[in-house]
Amino acid sequence: MKRSLRILALTLSVLLAATMLPAIGLADAAGEEVTLTLMFGEHATELYHEDTWVIIPWAKEHYNVNLAITAIPSSDWSTKQSTVIASGDIPDLLMGIGRDVANEYGPKGLFLNLYNYMDQMPDMVDCMEKLPLLKDWMFYSENEIYSQATTIATDGAVNMCAYYIMFARRDIMDQLGIADMPTTFEGLHDLLAAMKEAYPETYPWINRQKFDMILNVFSPGLGINVSPQACNHTGYAVWNEDSQTFTSIMDEENFKWFLGWMKQLYAEGLLDPNYAVDDTSTWQDKLDNSQGFYSVDYFSRPDTMTGSGRQVTEGFELEAMLPPALEDGQAKVYANVGIGGSNVFSAKCANPERLAQLLNGWYYTEEGCLATTYGIEGETYFKNDDNTLSKVYSDEVPTSLDFDAAYGCNYLTFYAFKPDFFGYDLYDVNQSDVYNKTWNLFKDEMIDLPPTILFTPDEQEEYADFGADLTTTLRNVFNEFIIGRRDLEADWEDAIEELDDAGYSDYLELLNAAYNR
Repeated sequence: MKRSLRILALTLSVLLAATMLPAIGLADAAGEEVTLTLMFGEHATELYHEDTWVIIPWAKEHYNVNLAITAIPSSDWSTKQSTVIASGDIPDLLMGIGRDVANEYGPKGLFLNLYNYMDQMPDMVDCMEKLPLLKDWMFYSENEIYSQATTIATDGAVNMCAYYIMFARRDIMDQLGIADMPTTFEGLHDLLAAMKEAYPETYPWINRQKFDMILNVFSPGLGINVSPQACNHTGYAVWNEDSQTFTSIMDEENFKWFLGWMKQLYAEGLLDPNYAVDDTSTWQDKLDNSQGFYSVDYFSRPDTMTGSGRQVTEGFELEAMLPPALEDGQAKVYANVGIGGSNVFSAKCANPERLAQLLNGWYYTEEGCLATTYGIEGETYFKNDDNTLSKVYSDEVPTSLDFDAAYGCNYLTFYAFKPDFFGYDLYDVNQSDVYNKTWNLFKDEMIDLPPTILFTPDEQEEYADFGADLTTTLRNVFNEFIIGRRDLEADWEDAIEELDDAGYSDYLELLNAAYNR
């Protein structure tokens, strides 16, 4: 019979014992040379470079650990994950494995229980005390930790908190005599219409992300407290602050209005018909070659895509913008504060103590944080007297994305915190004008996410029964309203019934039970 477990905090006695341990200095941890195997999914825009990634020499220098790294193309990564887990032949470090997977297979003996090595990880314990969510996330039970939280966004990292934004071609706007970014939905429609009139062969709004991100960006302006693609893990559930409950997005009049607004854009040729299916390469090609002028995507895109666009079009410039707002909405974005990923480790690791020491320094110390997000002091970045950090850019490394790709910094689940967690100001005068303009636009324009929900293993199993199908059904239903296959009035109630059949009402019930727990 399965255990019904709550996510438990450390007991006081364990906390006291762990926090009283002497800190393991980076130089003190090194012993006999060992090799640890590591496998991860390689993103196409940030390919693994053994000769320049800083984590390899860093691990060797500070822990006498040789990292034997295997990079799996992202297109094959999902299949490879399943294969290695099913075989039990798991590398010492398996990066980017979900917390749900960790908590399913960890108790079965596949993954290392980090709780047994907490005496080697005092800095991890200290970070848990400073960020209670970290503790809640990682503990499977009071004496089991199978998932190591990574990619943790805290308040000072504007580029992570304002993770999803919208932007438009500033040079095209100047060409059309449009000085100001729109602040209303009518104004955004008119901007797209003006672009279409000037370039009738284009679709002004191009997209590479699913509807989840689109709604995540627009929802504050709609006055709907919902975050389908954020690290609080509540999907299309709307948080109602007054009742302290999660409710259906289908009950929100502004959401129905928004679908109608997008339907109008689609019908007028202002929204690319492929908005729901284009991949990154296709989208980037359209943006570079002026086949579209507006999009929603990650914080860094105005900077990186301005650079690539200028290789095709002189004067190409993207500019970030705040979302338009209805009368009861806010021209804000969500502060995506929380945990974005996790790693697991083989229960068969031959050197678990050294692995734990490496993880402690790599993920939970200031030195490890600086190495995995900024690289090598004096070479790839400098510390300034005003407590800021400045990256070193060059013709070969002109943007933040190029920097990360060259040195393996800020890479997926290869880091935990940004240095703001350790007291640094992350504004960097050496960043490009486009990057810093984006930073300054959003740094004071963020609102809190709906509450973060962490499922217990039993709850996760219940959600797994309908989770994947539910997400697909939600997207399909909303997209069908946008492209006109469903009528917003005649088919609305049928859509509600279809979503409930797919498990939407069960999901809301599960979220509310977890929140109350």
